[in-house]
Amino acid sequence: MIYFASNSFAQSKLLGTYCVNQKTDHSNYSICNTFNKDFTFLRLVEGELGDVSYGNGVFKIKNDSLFLNYNTTKLRQLSYHKSFYFFNKKTDSVNVLIKITNENNEIIPNALVIDEEKSIKTRANMKGEIEFVFKRSDSNNEIIISRIGYDSYIFIMKTDKNYIYKVYLNETKGKPFKGFIDKFPITIIDSLNFNTIANGQVVHWKKN
Repeated sequence: MIYFASNSFAQSKLLGTYCVNQKTDHSNYSICNTFNKDFTFLRLVEGELGDVSYGNGVFKIKNDSLFLNYNTTKLRQLSYHKSFYFFNKKTDSVNVLIKITNENNEIIPNALVIDEEKSIKTRANMKGEIEFVFKRSDSNNEIIISRIGYDSYIFIMKTDKNYIYKVYLNETKGKPFKGFIDKFPITIIDSLNFNTIANGQVVHWKKN
């Protein structure tokens, strides 16, 4: 084990993925840091229902502390929609078609579609589509699109014209960390383990 005779030597010892499991009152989750030879790192926090957070950057050991600089985290596109309108010969009613895909335009079937104001709770079909016929009005309705594995998305549906809404859902990937530096005092480090101090407690990181 190394007790920091050399920060550069200790830094070279961090290579591979080190994890720790933690518990809260509501869930269990794991935190894993992957350290690479070029002194870049990936930090991934995973919970029972999927990723909680993630971040990328560069790391260094200085003055017996580990510094994680989240300066290269790739930010992801949020879910969004596009709207198109058209006219037909109907004067008292409108058609509203919702098409649901992922960010790569691949169909997401059976997504849950909710309009609480109109008491609508239904699902899109296997083609990722659902169509409504409403009385023409100037009302704006809040629509919630939900599917396991994807971020929920809320948008405003209009019924003053015929509309086609194309909704693009992104997979749930946790919160991205970027633009700050974490500092963790280190007490012990070797090729298989290292200990840090967080909130006054020793945290033991074990190599996978």
